[in-house]
This record gives sequence, structure tokens and C-alpha cells, in this order.
Amino acid sequence: MIKILRVKEVSELTGLSIPSIYRLQNLGEFPSSVKIGLKAVGWRESDLKQWVLNNNPHLVEESDNEMASE
Repeated sequence: MIKILRVKEVSELTGLSIPSIYRLQNLGEFPSSVKIGLKAVGWRESDLKQWVLNNNPHLVEESDNEMASE
């Protein structure tokens, strides 16, 4: 099942401020949001996790360790 995160959750997951999320998205340097309502957007959790790993290589080892323990 695809999990969609709202901007506050995206900020918590990535450590980015909300304005930075939108700025990076507009520059094409952050995953695209998806429309989930008339005035609401969200981000696919899987896209965000991949972005975090690609932009923070030191986290790859930690993530692999977490996946192994699940």
C-alpha cells in the first residue's frame, strides 16, 4: 500500500523546513508532490525515503541495518 505524507510529516522525515521543501521541488531537486484533494497535496513515502538515502549516503548503512532487523 502506498503511504502519502503531508508536508509537516515530510519536514519531520527530511529535516527540511516547509519553504525549503517547496523551493527544492520547484528546482526539480526534490520528489514531486501528488494531488490528494482540491487544495491538498502529499508525497509518496517511498519517494521521500529514496531521496533521503540518495542525498545522505551515510544513512544508507543505517537504513540497511534497520531493514535487516524488521
